[in-house]
Parts: sequence; structure tokens; C-alpha cells
Amino acid sequence: MTGLSKMKAADLDTALKDNLTEEKLAPYFTVRGYALTEKGRAALDNHPEVLAKHPMKKMYK
Repeated sequence: MTGLSKMKAADLDTALKDNLTEEKLAPYFTVRGYALTEKGRAALDNHPEVLAKHPMKKMYK
């Protein structure tokens, strides 16, 4: 793929989505996860029972 550096962010996202698959990306990542937004963190702070029902894995402690 060429011309990626000249694309706008939205166009780059679309091009990558159209040309890359999970199978192509998997060898490059050992751990995948999500990052909480401020809104998500606030929701968890207001509802700690959610985390109590789903304890964290040892690798993240």
C-alpha cells in the first residue's frame, strides 16, 4: 500500500480496515486490550459491583 502518509485519519482508517485482516495482524501483537475513557471510568466508579463480578486476570494486576 502506498500513499498512507498523505491520507486523512478517517481515510487511513478505512484503507487499513479494507486491506488488513485479523489473521494478518495477529502475529504482531501478544496482548490486546481496551483503554477506558473518562466516561467509562466514571461508570465503573459508580458501579463497582461490575468489577467485583469480573475479577482482573493475574497478568494485569
